[in-house]
Amino acid sequence: GAAATRSQPTRASVCAALDATSSSLVAYVRWASLKRVAGTGKIDFDDHYSAVVLGKGCRVRPVPLGDAAEIDAAIKGWRDTIAAATTCMSKRRRATFCRAAFAAMDTAGAALRKRVWDPVQAHVGKVGRVWISPDAELTRVAFDALPDPNGRYLVQDRELAVLPYPAAAVRAK
Repeated sequence: GAAATRSQPTRASVCAALDATSSSLVAYVRWASLKRVAGTGKIDFDDHYSAVVLGKGCRVRPVPLGDAAEIDAAIKGWRDTIAAATTCMSKRRRATFCRAAFAAMDTAGAALRKRVWDPVQAHVGKVGRVWISPDAELTRVAFDALPDPNGRYLVQDRELAVLPYPAAAVRAK
């Protein structure tokens, strides 16, 4: 027999799914722009990250985030501090001995949050759930563990969930 076909989600179906659950969608994208290399006549690429926020009423907001190499370095820096804090805890077994490692972890996490979350925060608003569809190195970020300026973590103030691709919001619950 013929294989069953499944229709592709449309913008309208994604919006309906988001509205039904009082959710927003943040789709992160790594993209490249062309540039001329000064004095050589050659063409090269500049990599950037942007986010697209799809919110209430199907309103789409593009949010530029900046240079991909800088953001990727911030991701690596945060992950390195997490590894150092974890190693300290496994060796010392007391958080008091690892205070500096935890402080470095939160400092690096706050710097990353400022680059990848704060710019989209205003466009997300106070919705119940935020679906996040990361791209490239952003797939290595545990967004809910990013520290906020009040000494809390993003997960403490909102429900965050990760999608493998933006249209998966139609099937997500």
